Amino acid sequence: MVRLNWGEKLNFSSEKEYYETLGFLCKEENIVKVYIEDNRKSGARGIEGRLRVSNGDYNFFPNALKKLFERSDDKRPSVTAYVLNLRDKHYFNKEKDPTGREHTTYLYKTSLEDVQKTVPEQYHKDFMRGYRWNYKIDTRVLNEEYLRNNALKKNISDENDAKDRILIENEKIALNRDEEKKYDIFLSHSSLDHTLVLSLVDLFIDAGYAVYVDWIEDTELDRSNVTVETARILKKRMNSSKGLAYISTTNIVSSRWCPWELGYFDGKKNNRCCILPIMAPGEFNGQEYLGLYPYLRYDHLENTVKNDFLVYNQISNMHITLREWLNGKKLM
Repeated sequence: MVRLNWGEKLNFSSEKEYYETLGFLCKEENIVKVYIEDNRKSGARGIEGRLRVSNGDYNFFPNALKKLFERSDDKRPSVTAYVLNLRDKHYFNKEKDPTGREHTTYLYKTSLEDVQKTVPEQYHKDFMRGYRWNYKIDTRVLNEEYLRNNALKKNISDENDAKDRILIENEKIALNRDEEKKYDIFLSHSSLDHTLVLSLVDLFIDAGYAVYVDWIEDTELDRSNVTVETARILKKRMNSSKGLAYISTTNIVSSRWCPWELGYFDGKKNNRCCILPIMAPGEFNGQEYLGLYPYLRYDHLENTVKNDFLVYNQISNMHITLREWLNGKKLM
């Protein structure tokens, strides 16, 4: 058992989160500096161990670190016991004194392999998830607050005619598509995210995409039960779509259909599946396979006033528009 509580500011919810954070601190970019301040020469009683952001936005860090920096006024919180723990138990003992005055000592891992030796086998996946964490891509542009505000702004609700309006506008776009590929994108989502998805479809339509959503297009479909007939209709709609976007929310974990839709579509149209996360990046617990796919985000197009959906390679951070990607352009 590892220690999970390190004072008021730094706490881990589980051992999985502890080792995920350890992996993140091992990233080659040294996103978070680990260091010790020796203030005894200036009259202080002892040393202080600190963490400091050196690269990136902490809002997109693993949850424990995000909360730590949120609670810190100067963004270099003192967590001495935890820093010493990294040094003494996880091979963060490669020291560097940047000033030569023996006041600040930065601690680096001796090697990734050394740190991995300290990770129990059952937590290797959690450690590597943290190590591969993509902190550069703001995958939360389309968070719940953004979508709810869009719905409020445009009066999008289940209680008015918004669904009918969206259906008509969607059909107008679809009429200009090839009959065999009527839809640009098939939205795989949890039915529990009904309102969010309606707002999301509105954004797709504004950007000129024809979208398939089962409860909008096929109102008689019963997704609550796994039946041959439902599967047949969904297959037909997926075959009529250029690509699939998997709307990753906390609700999708309990979906009966979404993992099946992703697997079916990926098998038929490899490399035309993407993930649209409406959650913090890396929070794919139990859904680690989602890290295999490119991400979709909503953003301003350069040199224009328009917004569009962009497809990102989560490793290289390269991106192209969703339209380019759906038309066959490769994502490097």
